[in-house]
Amino acid sequence: MPRNPRCCQPPCCHLQQRRQILHLLLQPEQALPHDLILEGRNKLTVTGVRRVIRCDAEGAAMLTSKGTLELTGAELSVTSLDLDKGEVKLTGRVDTLEYTAEHTPGGFLRRLVR
Repeated sequence: MPRNPRCCQPPCCHLQQRRQILHLLLQPEQALPHDLILEGRNKLTVTGVRRVIRCDAEGAAMLTSKGTLELTGAELSVTSLDLDKGEVKLTGRVDTLEYTAEHTPGGFLRRLVR
C-alpha cells in the first residue's frame, strides 16, 4: 500500500484508526431499562421508550429498548411523554399489549466488523 507523503504514520495505523471509528459508530445505544406498569387496565406506564411510532384513541406503537410494543384499546390518550427519560404514560382501556419485533443492537454491520 503506498504511503501518503504528507503522513508520518504507517498504513496499518490508518486501518486501526478506521476500525476504532467504525466500532464507535456501531455501538448500540445505551440500553434503557424497560418496564410495563398496568394499573387496573386503564393506566399504563412504559419505560425504556426510544420513540413513539403512532398513537390514537384505539391503539399505539412505540419503539422500546426490547422491541416494538403495540397496544390496542379504547379511549387511549398520552398523559405524559418524556423521551429524555424514555417514559410514556397512557390512560384509557388497554385490551392488548404485544411485542412485534425484537431489537438486536448492531445487526449485520456489527457482525461484519468482528
